[in-house]
Amino acid sequence: MEKSGGFAEKAYQIIKADITNGKLRPGELLVESRFSKQIHISRTPVRAALQRLVCEGLAQTDANKSVRVTNVTEEDIEQITQVRRELETLAVRLFRDRATPEKIAGLRALCQRECALVSAPSIDYLALIDVDYQLHTALAEMTGNRFLWETMKRIKTSSNRFLILSGTMEKYGALGVKEHDEFVSFLEKGRFDYAELAIRNHVVKIGERILI
Repeated sequence: MEKSGGFAEKAYQIIKADITNGKLRPGELLVESRFSKQIHISRTPVRAALQRLVCEGLAQTDANKSVRVTNVTEEDIEQITQVRRELETLAVRLFRDRATPEKIAGLRALCQRECALVSAPSIDYLALIDVDYQLHTALAEMTGNRFLWETMKRIKTSSNRFLILSGTMEKYGALGVKEHDEFVSFLEKGRFDYAELAIRNHVVKIGERILI
């Protein structure tokens, strides 16, 4: 059973990554036999992985009981922006009472990694989005609220998928890094009220850029 669970986790991570980075496009059919051959495992753990992706909203079951990559609509982007706006500001509010110089330094280190990526001659946008995910979910984890952290991981996965599919990273990636830098600077100065406004505005702007 442990071995089967490990295979299911492997299949889940591989398929999830391909959905998130846009390799598997919205509406694309997710065929068990295809992934079974690709990953070199039986169809049972692949089936479990697909069911998990359906539960997380990255895939959906159609009328024929086939599993497809979930489509993305303008309404999806607007709704996820609404949810993120409230969750991210809540995270800053909860973090305020648990903040330490070490935790803030950890967020600063992630910002520095982002700055290094956007300063490179050839920007690895998938790597940049990965660090972005780490920064936002790290903040949620530091609140000590595990429900907020788990929700943020799921929401941020979908949000990053929308960001990649929008094709706006090349134009706005560096701007997003600048907004992260401003947000962490407020935390370093102990200006949590300004940090809350900064993260809220950042989330709203991300949604606007995706819709453009």
